[in-house]
Amino acid sequence: MATWQRDSTNLSPLDHVLGGGLVRGAVVLLAGQIGIGRTSLTLQMLNGLRHRCLYATTEETREHVVATASRIGAASDLVSVITERDLNKIFAEAQAVHVQTIAIDTIQKLYSNAEAKPGSPTQLKKCVERLVSYAKDNDTAIWLVGHVTQAGDIAGPRAIEHSVDVTLQLEPCAGNERILRSAGKNRFGSTSPVGRFELTKNGFVAVSTHPGSCEPR
Repeated sequence: MATWQRDSTNLSPLDHVLGGGLVRGAVVLLAGQIGIGRTSLTLQMLNGLRHRCLYATTEETREHVVATASRIGAASDLVSVITERDLNKIFAEAQAVHVQTIAIDTIQKLYSNAEAKPGSPTQLKKCVERLVSYAKDNDTAIWLVGHVTQAGDIAGPRAIEHSVDVTLQLEPCAGNERILRSAGKNRFGSTSPVGRFELTKNGFVAVSTHPGSCEPR
């Protein structure tokens, strides 16, 4: 049976859904609607890893992300934050500070070259191919944040889902509860585990690893 090196995110519902933690060299895609809490979950995940990480925001200012991290208790000297859409510059920064995990929020604004529009199928496919190669070549975990469509599907070409190792979806539940589940793919574990959080002013708080009977709104 294959074994992988995993790092705990110190978020028990997330570790549960991932199959025991974030696998080194894995590429994970987290999708969810705007305002669901993808940024907060990502920042808390990076802080919980307790190793050097890079958070690249393609939509927000660095100041806004740093303020969010401080508000939810996820600010850390081990997590560098940059505003950047150019994948080449993100890789250069990751190598300069010797990170073990890279988070990109969101992939729909990322570009690998100037020949295609960010978010286009050609650009997304090229970016994901390069990200997968970088992850494997450098034993670096890569966490990608993406949008979902109005129909609830992960936005972008199916090539994204086929290329990454794990697909996750963050969904609304009753009140401020959030459900985290596999979006059908996990090369390192089962796709059946479900995690439950409550989104508070201080970030995500684990409620239970048991899924209960909540249905997405």
